[in-house]
Amino acid sequence: MGCRLEIIGKTNTGRTRKNNEDSFVIEPDLGFMIVADGMGGHASGEVASRLASTLCAQQLKRSLQTGHVPIFYHVPNNPSLDPRTHILGDCVKFANSAVYEASQKQSENKNMGTTLVAALFLDDKLAIANVGDSRLYLIRGDDLVQCTVDHSFVQEQIDKGLIDPDEAEQSDMKHLLTRCIGNQEDVEVDMKEIELKPSDFILLCSDGLTKMLKDKEIMATFQELKDPDGIASSLIDKANNAGGKDNITVLVAHVAEDHLSLSSWTDRLKKLFQHKAERK
Repeated sequence: MGCRLEIIGKTNTGRTRKNNEDSFVIEPDLGFMIVADGMGGHASGEVASRLASTLCAQQLKRSLQTGHVPIFYHVPNNPSLDPRTHILGDCVKFANSAVYEASQKQSENKNMGTTLVAALFLDDKLAIANVGDSRLYLIRGDDLVQCTVDHSFVQEQIDKGLIDPDEAEQSDMKHLLTRCIGNQEDVEVDMKEIELKPSDFILLCSDGLTKMLKDKEIMATFQELKDPDGIASSLIDKANNAGGKDNITVLVAHVAEDHLSLSSWTDRLKKLFQHKAERK
């Protein structure tokens, strides 16, 4: 029996920010989703996150057909990963190049950058690529597992045993990133794959959620509610009720059994481009 993803995405400015510098893209037919959290002066954060998320999604759709991403620096080859996971990683690098070039050409956007976490559904597993501290979680039963590692100063301190996670939550430097999209000409992209089972939930989010809610509070929402739309709305409400100190973006995907067909990844890709041709 095949599986399909039900995906809902929502974003909110929060209670203290004037602008929303988060962006997201979902492509349900392809099983693709991405969250980007921008940074920079004036409106640069909005520019960076929108540029990165949009171009990554557009290039992924092209590259899944051609098998090639037009970049100079490719992700390292890992024989244990699906070729489509490498394509996803290269598309993140493509987005990095675009944001970096834009920041060099426009003085008002000189220091702009963005985090980025992206996922691609591969029928029985999920390909993940990320840069920065936007996160992806897997929720299975009563377990919530963070599947990405933050590229941040405090995470490095945790890894070195200098502080524990509770101390990291209280640190004044937890917003400092060690890696982001658009800061340099090339960027290292973390890639991995996780196995999926029917009834699993997937959460992609900006740190506007994780700054406000602890993992146990996020898990409680998934235990209370079972539909992606309700979960996404509730998480945003809870983050705002806790202070809403940053923009909040939440993508919730549910792995559902497909009782109608063994809808393969190839079928989904053909359907996506068929819909695109019909809209022209």
